[in-house]
Amino acid sequence: NSRFSLLWALAIYTCIIGCAMVAWALKPCLSNCPSTWIGMAMLWLAGIGAILLAAFPTDDTYVRTLSGKVHNDAALTTFALLGAAMVVLAPAFRASPSLGRFAGVSVLLGVLVTASWVTYLVTTLRQIHIYAPAQRILVALITTWFVLLALHLRHAATVRPRRNLRSVV
Repeated sequence: NSRFSLLWALAIYTCIIGCAMVAWALKPCLSNCPSTWIGMAMLWLAGIGAILLAAFPTDDTYVRTLSGKVHNDAALTTFALLGAAMVVLAPAFRASPSLGRFAGVSVLLGVLVTASWVTYLVTTLRQIHIYAPAQRILVALITTWFVLLALHLRHAATVRPRRNLRSVV
């Protein structure tokens, strides 16, 4: 509900696509361990939460509507799931030959996302007017994780040895 509403809508739809694409891209890189499937489930659930964020607009006044409540609850849940997924996926990253170096970055960003999420939660519930900067920092940290992970995945794809079809036959 600001002059940047189009940008926020674009960001939400990008998050939806990002959650799905990262989960899809990570699948062949990670082993089949509990950390992988729990983290992946969190990513998929965060994507569903982002769909709710996009479908239900926030309130532009202090009057609470059902749409605004769904939006706010989905935002809090989506951000919490993304922060937790960053930490939960770290052992799976560490065990991956191509993503091992990303594990520490993922934990650090996950902890920072969780800390900013707590700040956002407290300031939103108490209606302290710094909730907007807390939300922006939270979104910036999540975006940073997605971008850094995408760069690591791209690097892993270029270094991964390609199988020669003749040697398979």
